[in-house]
Amino acid sequence: MLSCNSAAQTILEIAENESMLFDSEPELMGTYYADNSKYYIVKHNNPFVSGISIYDEYGMKIEDESLAEKIIIAHRVKVGNETMEVLENYTRAVLLIDSQIASVVQSLNYLIYKLDRKQTDVDYGEVKTFFEILNSLKNSTGAGALSCGSVVSNINYLEKNKDYATAYRVIEEYEKCISSIEPTKSNLENFKKHVGPASETLNSPEVLKLALGNDNLSREISLGLDSSIQQVDKLKNSSSLESIDDLDTGILKKSYEKIKSGIDSEIAGFETRIDPQPRILTIIGILILLIIGVITALIVKKKGIEIKDFKFRKEKESKVTSFGDLTIVVTESKTRDPVENAGISLVNLKTKDKYEGKTDGIGNLILRDMIAGDYEMEIKSSKHETENTDVSVDPGINRSMIVLKRK
Repeated sequence: MLSCNSAAQTILEIAENESMLFDSEPELMGTYYADNSKYYIVKHNNPFVSGISIYDEYGMKIEDESLAEKIIIAHRVKVGNETMEVLENYTRAVLLIDSQIASVVQSLNYLIYKLDRKQTDVDYGEVKTFFEILNSLKNSTGAGALSCGSVVSNINYLEKNKDYATAYRVIEEYEKCISSIEPTKSNLENFKKHVGPASETLNSPEVLKLALGNDNLSREISLGLDSSIQQVDKLKNSSSLESIDDLDTGILKKSYEKIKSGIDSEIAGFETRIDPQPRILTIIGILILLIIGVITALIVKKKGIEIKDFKFRKEKESKVTSFGDLTIVVTESKTRDPVENAGISLVNLKTKDKYEGKTDGIGNLILRDMIAGDYEMEIKSSKHETENTDVSVDPGINRSMIVLKRK
C-alpha cells in the first residue's frame, strides 16, 4: 500500500507515465472510498482524448466500468460539514413550524365550520384568509421538512455505507428541498402580515359568541397562534433560511439534470481513456475529412485564380486596340454605275476618331488601319443625294456597298 504522504504524488507520477500523445500534466480531482478501498480520480486534459483515470491505493488502474461509475457518482455528491449543518438546522426549523401550526389549522377549520353554519353577518373573512395562508405554510414547511430531511439522511447513509445508488436520491430530494424554500418564504411573509388582523377577529366578542362561547377552543387557537408566531419569528430571524440559499457545494448548487450530465460526461471520459481507439479513429476520420476539405478548397481556390486570370487576360486582350481595313464601293441606284469623286467621312462612335476620303474612277475608297469599332458614315456627291448610314469595322478586311440616288 502507498503511504499517505506520498500516495497522491505517486499516483500522479504513475498517471504521467501512462500518458498518451498530447496529454498535458495529469490533475488529481480527488479521492473517495468505495467498497472499503481508497481510490484516486485523475483528470487528463487532451485535445483529442480527454477523460479521467481511476487508481486504487496500490497504484493499479481501474478498468471495471461499474466500479468506476460508483466512484464517480459518489465523488460528485460529496457534501461538506457546513452544508450538512445548514440543512439540519433548516429541517429542524421547518419541522417545528409544521408541527406547531398543525393544531392551529385543525382548530381554525373547526371554528370556521361553526361560523359558516351560523350564517351570520359578522365579517370573519380575515379568519378564512388566514386559514388558507396557514394551510399553504403548512404544505411548504411540510414539503421542506420531508425533502430536506431526506437529503440529510441520504447523505449520512451515503457517507456511512458508500452506497453510490443513494447519490441519485440525494440529488432528487435536494431539488425538492430547494423548490420548497421560496414558497415557504412567501408564506412566512403572508403569515406575519395577516396574523394580527386574524387574532383581532378571533378575539372579538362577536366571533367568540358565535363560536358558542367555547373558551377551550378559543384558548387553544390563541395558544397555538402564540407558539406559531414564536417559531415563525425564530426561523425568519435565524440564518437557516438564508444560508440554505448560499450553499456552495458541487451537488447542491446544481440541478439534477446538470449533475447527471456531469456524471455521464465523466463516465464517458473514463471509458475513452480505457479504450481510446474508437475516439482516435473518429478523430483520424475527422482529420482526414478536414485535410480533404482543405485540399479541395485549395484546388478550388487555384482554379478560381486561373479562371480569374483567364478572364483578366481576355479582358486585357479585348481592351488592346485592334485595326481593320475598310473598302467602300459607291454606285448609282438606277444605272449601277460607279460614282466617282464622292466624298466619304467616317466617325468612330466610341473614340470619335475621324476618317475621310473620295472614291476613285471605279467608285471605290479604301481606308486602311482603321480602329475597329462602330462608325457613323456620311457620303456626299454633287449629282446625288447625301446618304448617312452606320458601318462596323472588324479586325481584318471589311467591305461596305453604298447606293446613291441621283438628284
